[in-house]
Amino acid sequence: METLLVRIVASRLGQIGLAKRIRWCFLIGFSLALYSGPAASGEISAEKLTPRPGVTERVLFIKPDGPPKASVVLFASGKGKIGVRKDGTIKNAGNFLVKTRKLFASHGLLVAVFDAPSDQKGSDGMSGYRITEDHAADVAAVVKRLRELATVPIWLIGTSRGTISAANAAARLPPPVGPDGIVLTSTVVETGNRGQDSIHKTALERIKVPTLVFHHNKVGCYVTLWSEAKDLAKKLTAASKVETIGVTGGDSGDVDKECKNGSHHGFKGIRKEVVKQIADWIKAN
Repeated sequence: METLLVRIVASRLGQIGLAKRIRWCFLIGFSLALYSGPAASGEISAEKLTPRPGVTERVLFIKPDGPPKASVVLFASGKGKIGVRKDGTIKNAGNFLVKTRKLFASHGLLVAVFDAPSDQKGSDGMSGYRITEDHAADVAAVVKRLRELATVPIWLIGTSRGTISAANAAARLPPPVGPDGIVLTSTVVETGNRGQDSIHKTALERIKVPTLVFHHNKVGCYVTLWSEAKDLAKKLTAASKVETIGVTGGDSGDVDKECKNGSHHGFKGIRKEVVKQIADWIKAN
């Protein structure tokens, strides 16, 4: 309808004088405003939050169809600089969680996608920042906004180095300032070859909320080995509930890219099933 209206007006404007053109422009603007109506479910929007003085962060929100059953904050791996744009698109969307953001929304979850804040956009991105109090404050701002949008439980989901973000926030922030639960996927359990942090740099013993450890049990990435990830529950001594799930199947990817998204590390070939399993676990807990 909108396209047809524009075509009619464009044709008509070529046949009339200036005064009539102004009236036609007003008419089309008013008509399109009526036609657009209220925002539909499944709406995607980017908001700029100010979590700390002089610091901003742009967060992408995706609403589900119908009332949300829970809210989730997604934390990407690597440097964490995914590049959320004003129009809701993302510059670097290759990460497992960022790639599947709409899938999470399709399971009745209100989704927030976390991007690096304005003071963490240098060449190192979020390296070292994920274990800090500042990072927890930035996460708290997103949690606060989600609680304004919907009165449902909020879960933090991290993948790879994003698990450090989720664990750090859960250890420092009790509900309602912090999350009601966390999900750790492809958890970084070993220090990287350049001395990058692992999840053991966070206070795992202070996490009290339900925690799901979700991993591929054939992952080949040297910092996220299943043999060590499956023992994380032993460190989560205060959590009200801990469950560890190891999945199989999918595509192992290239041998020299075992820590990349296109491998078991990023659940290649089984992402739809993985998202459903995580979403179902969140809704059940």
